[in-house]
Amino acid sequence: MVMGVLSVAALLTPLPDINHLAKMPEYLSSPLSQVEAVENGDRPLSVQQAMDFIADSRMATSYLKSLFHDGCALLDAIEDGHIDEGADLAEIINQYESSAKVITGQLTLLKLAYTLAESSEAWKPHVSLLRNHASEILRVLANSRNILLRIAVVLKQYLPPVQQTRPGYTPCSSESSFREAVEISHKKLGLSPFFY
Repeated sequence: MVMGVLSVAALLTPLPDINHLAKMPEYLSSPLSQVEAVENGDRPLSVQQAMDFIADSRMATSYLKSLFHDGCALLDAIEDGHIDEGADLAEIINQYESSAKVITGQLTLLKLAYTLAESSEAWKPHVSLLRNHASEILRVLANSRNILLRIAVVLKQYLPPVQQTRPGYTPCSSESSFREAVEISHKKLGLSPFFY
């Protein structure tokens, strides 16, 4: 096992560009948005048109697939190595979680778009092709989101522990403070005093 130190740059490598993610449904739903023009003629898409529309949106999935593979490689590296102590992990985790939220929103929009396209007259002869394409795109998008969330969860393990104490509470460190805590507890529970 090779132990290395992961720098901030390495931790951010699979992090997607938020602007690119925001435009992703536009690229992935291009076959659907172009259907309107065809539907105005009240005729179904030809096989060539359907294949062209799907090919256009498939190009956009290559970005998501590379994001997924980069994320898997980073996950392996995080689990095998050490993280640069100067890294602001809380901010990096926040960026991963924000990207995952954006992708979740895009998933919802694309599911709706593909559902509408399936009910469209233009896609009726090619519904099975559209369904296969939609399930592939949605799977790639969901996998990308899931890898971003997994990276965030694994990175949280490297955050320094947060003390979960109540204000004014100090753990028992001496016999007298322990005895006092037991007496208070017995009074609250209505038990007889404990004598040692």
